[in-house]
Amino acid sequence: MNDRQKQIVPVDIRRIRQTLDLTMKQMGEQIAIYSQGVPYSPVPETRVSEWEFRHRHIPSYVFTASAKLLLDHWSEDRHMALPARQLDVDVFYGSALNPAFGHMFKLEKEMLKGSSRNHKVLSWLREARVMQQRYLERLLAVRMFYVFAHDMGVDVTADKEKGI
Repeated sequence: MNDRQKQIVPVDIRRIRQTLDLTMKQMGEQIAIYSQGVPYSPVPETRVSEWEFRHRHIPSYVFTASAKLLLDHWSEDRHMALPARQLDVDVFYGSALNPAFGHMFKLEKEMLKGSSRNHKVLSWLREARVMQQRYLERLLAVRMFYVFAHDMGVDVTADKEKGI
């Protein structure tokens, strides 16, 4: 069994890079910035390629940096979007982070479009989405509260009180 088959990959960094429309060189620069800060030594694009195709073990900081980069873009696009378009933004970026997470947003969007809304099922779906969000936050060592900071029901103060 080779290394490509052995490593558990929490997010697809290639999908994130392509979603953000970045070249491998740009992705290497962003990973370096998000993991090291400024000044930084850029990650060579050949290394990004090796990680994407799993020819080389991917360090955990790469997953965290990639997720943070995606979350920053998500937050910016979501806060610029009209309220009626925010779920579209959530589907797009949520799917890039984790396909199941994005699908939850898609289901929510479809349920909200329907004429006979089952509020109980919608509430369960939202609870499941928040559980998935918390799981991804722990897995990737990131916080997502700022992406949804203006939404009803998102308690940013609870995260701040916990020191997160």
